[in-house]
Parts: sequence; structure tokens; C-alpha cells
Amino acid sequence: MNINIVNMKIYQKLLLVFVFLYLSNPIAAQTDAEKIKKVENDFNFLLYFKREYERYDAALEYPNIPQTRRDSLQVKKDSWYNKYVQKAKSIRENADFYLPVINEAIKNGRVESDQPERVLYNHVNTLLPFDGELNSVSRLELHKLVKQYIIEADTLLPAKTEAYRKVGHDVGSYKLIR
Repeated sequence: MNINIVNMKIYQKLLLVFVFLYLSNPIAAQTDAEKIKKVENDFNFLLYFKREYERYDAALEYPNIPQTRRDSLQVKKDSWYNKYVQKAKSIRENADFYLPVINEAIKNGRVESDQPERVLYNHVNTLLPFDGELNSVSRLELHKLVKQYIIEADTLLPAKTEAYRKVGHDVGSYKLIR
């Protein structure tokens, strides 16, 4: 009888150790829904950093900006660019986490997300009229772009959407992440 109790306590301790080890591994502990949510949040931050960088880059194009204001805008532009590059590097370096979610979305032809189907891709002044088709992408398109440019090609996302190319506009340059 005492041997069974001792064995049971050993099994309980082993089970507790295995559960602890399993839960201490953040990738293994995350469910598919949690992974998808993290991927979507990271992609949202990536696009947010990209849009803010573009916002300050566009602001620097205006003539007659005082030098002190221009310097401030340049610092903000550089700061947002660094955040954008760091997020892209983080995604690329953790491709083994992102690729299963991306590949599953591409295979299914849709992204399992509770977020809006389309997301604003590049900076636009939302106080003025703008073409939503030219300035936004579907979540599935975003997954494909991240896979193609950030993970596979080691570059940043294109400056503009593919819709720009279709209507004859330049889509911008592709910068290496390094």
C-alpha cells in the first residue's frame, strides 16, 4: 500500500514537472487562436510603424518648413523607421513561429481573425478623400506580402499596394532589412 502511494506521488511530481516544462515554452503553450492573434497584432504593429514612418517622410516633403521643425520631423521619421525595421527583423528571425500561421491562411484562402477584413496599408490623410482599394490590403494579401518580402526576400514591405501597380503607379523601392 505504501509503495502505491509513493509511486503515485512520484507520478504526480513527474506530471507536474512535464506540465511546467510544457507551459514554460511559450510557443508550445499557445493555442492556434492565440498564435493567430499574436501574428495579427504583430502585423498590425508592423503596418502602424510603416504608416507612421511614411507620415513623417511625407511631412518632410513640404517646402517652407522651418529648420527646427524639419529637424524634429526627421528625428520622428528615423524613430518610426527604426521601429518598422526592428519589427520586420523580429518577424523574419522568428519565421518558424509566423510561417505556420501564414501558410495555413494561404492554404485556406482566408485569415481566421476577428479583426476587419481589410487593413490600411500605407499612410493617407484620412481627413481628405482617398481610394480605399489603393491604400488598403486584405489580411490574406498582408500575410502573402510578409511571407514574400520580409521572410523570403529579407526586404521591407513595398511602399504601396499592388493595386497601385495595376493602375500604372510606381509601388516604391524595396529596402533590405539589414
